Amino acid sequence: MQAIVRWVVMPRRADVAIINAGLEAWMAVERFAPIDSRRLQVCVEGVFSYCVGAIRAGGGAEDIAVTLFRIDERLRVLIQHSGPPGEWDDCLKLDGCPSIKRTSFDAMGLFIARELLHSLSCDSRYDMAAGASLRTYDLAYLPGQGSVPR
Repeated sequence: MQAIVRWVVMPRRADVAIINAGLEAWMAVERFAPIDSRRLQVCVEGVFSYCVGAIRAGGGAEDIAVTLFRIDERLRVLIQHSGPPGEWDDCLKLDGCPSIKRTSFDAMGLFIARELLHSLSCDSRYDMAAGASLRTYDLAYLPGQGSVPR
């Protein structure tokens, strides 16, 4: 799996605009429908904001890395950081707890992303190089599919 583009930004909610501008430009060049571009941007923004909230709540300032992959017609976005876990990380594990409840701004972003994506999951592992836990949020999107029934 080859990365198409990778952004590394500070944990500021406003910086999602940098990522979304890149997604919009790439998807236009690749001739994806504008609705698919916007849906993916909404999903990235929701998960990115959740990560920023978790990092800020823990008092950290760890960078957030966002990487875009394309596998045939499926798009995959990995959002990674080495900050503290978020409130809903356990619900995003492949064998996670019940569905996310819409109780906060960050939870609402995750809820919307989960509704629009083919899949959304979170994995945490110890990164020997960084000397810290690395949290990876895996967003899989199938353009042209619309909302995925749950």
